[in-house]
Amino acid sequence: MFAEGAPDKIERERHFHNQRFSQTQDPREHLGKWYASVRHATERQTGLLLHHSTGKDVLEYGCGDGSLSICGLKLGHRCRSLIGIDISDVAIATANHLRHRSGLMNANFVVMNGEAMTFRDHSFDLVFGRGILHHLNLTRCLPEVARVLRPGGVGVFSEPLGHNPVINAVRRRTPHLRTPDEHPLVMRDLKLARRYFARVQASFYGLFSAASVVLDSTATGLPYRVGKAIDDLILPLPIIRRYAWHCLLVLHR
Repeated sequence: MFAEGAPDKIERERHFHNQRFSQTQDPREHLGKWYASVRHATERQTGLLLHHSTGKDVLEYGCGDGSLSICGLKLGHRCRSLIGIDISDVAIATANHLRHRSGLMNANFVVMNGEAMTFRDHSFDLVFGRGILHHLNLTRCLPEVARVLRPGGVGVFSEPLGHNPVINAVRRRTPHLRTPDEHPLVMRDLKLARRYFARVQASFYGLFSAASVVLDSTATGLPYRVGKAIDDLILPLPIIRRYAWHCLLVLHR
C-alpha cells in the first residue's frame, strides 16, 4: 500500500502494513463474509484482468505479499512481464520469496511509492489494484498511473466508496482495521479520474447484497441472491449508486 506524499503519512502506511504482513494470520480475515457479499465484483475484475494481461506487461499497484497476482490470478504464466510495487518492505520480501518459490522468471516485486513511480513513461499495458487508490492522494497517483500506461492501456481498480452512512459508521467503530489516512472514494474522485484518462467506466456493487450478510453469514444463500438481484436493478441509478460499498473502475488510456 502507499500513502499520500507527506513523509509522516508514508511512514504510517508502511508501519501499518508491515505489521499486518508480519502476522501469521490476517487481522482482517474475519471480514471474509462481507467481502463474499461483493464477490461478483471481484469476479468481474478477475475476468477483466485475465483478458487484458495475456502477453502484456503488467503492473500490480499495491501488490501486498504478491499472493493475488502469483497464486490467485497466476498472471506470471499469462503475461509477458509482471511487476508489483508496494510501500511495505515486509510485504515485498514475502512477494519475492513467493516469486522464487514459484519459479517465475518474468516477475519482480519492488518497494516503491505509487505517487512517484520510477518507471519510464508508457511502460505497461495494464495497471491494476484492489483497495489501493483510497490510500493515496489521487491528484498524484492518477496521473502517475496514466503516465506509465501505454496508449490504449487499461487501469483496473476495485475500491471502497465513502457515501453510505451505515458503512461509514462501521468504519468509525473499527479504526484498528485501517490506517488513519484512508479515504474511501466519493463521486468527485471519479470525475477527477476523467482528467487523466480518455474514458472512465465505473460499476457499483454491494448495497443489498452486502446487507444480506445479516441474514446469511455465508453470503451464499437466497438473501445474497435476492440482494444482488436488487442491486443489479438499482445501482445503475445515479442517485442510488453512490451508496454502494464498492466500485470497479476501468480507466482507459
